Amino acid sequence: MEKPNKALSGHATRGGWLRAALLSGLALGLMLGCGGANSKPAAPTITLVTPMSGNYLSATPVEVTGSGFVSGVTSLNISLGSLLTANVVLSGDTAFTFQVPAAAVTGQVIVTTEGGTAATPAGSPFIVIPYANSSTTNPTSGPGATLVTVTGYGLLGISEIAIDEASGAVAILPISQTANLLTFTIPSSAAAGSHTITLLNNYNTSVAPPLTIPFTVN
Repeated sequence: MEKPNKALSGHATRGGWLRAALLSGLALGLMLGCGGANSKPAAPTITLVTPMSGNYLSATPVEVTGSGFVSGVTSLNISLGSLLTANVVLSGDTAFTFQVPAAAVTGQVIVTTEGGTAATPAGSPFIVIPYANSSTTNPTSGPGATLVTVTGYGLLGISEIAIDEASGAVAILPISQTANLLTFTIPSSAAAGSHTITLLNNYNTSVAPPLTIPFTVN
């Protein structure tokens, strides 16, 4: 009987081990390259926000489309206060909706997931439309120098307050101003009678028209 060649047998064994190692390494590389269990999720992106304005009273939720959302929206805010939004509803990896919070202010929509952060351009913010009316004003009548308190939404967007007089609009400086509260004083020189308080804002009037509140000086 012919004896086996030990040299060849050892070479074959080493060759088999090398092939197995190479195949194992290739399999590991493919697993990691295709997103293994320890790989970081893809960073989110934002491609569209619809609409680009609204407030807490808006009946239609804001819809954000993009990618990378299904990995877990851990926070979502409208900046200038970093206020977390409410009622976030995911619609798969590419879209979600949210309701504008009562204390929201104009700013970027920012999405944070396990994969990273995405934001709308700073030059194209989501506009929180100011809202207030006579039912949110206290009081609506009184003498000159009366302190008036207005509650509402998006009131940080109010840039000017004016009371109409026979001689023209008279500017009023706010005493305090937050997203939900605005206080000012009726001019002591205001004539007796009905007046219109106009709350102007920084935004295009087609998006956020001025607000008007009646006030009677007695």
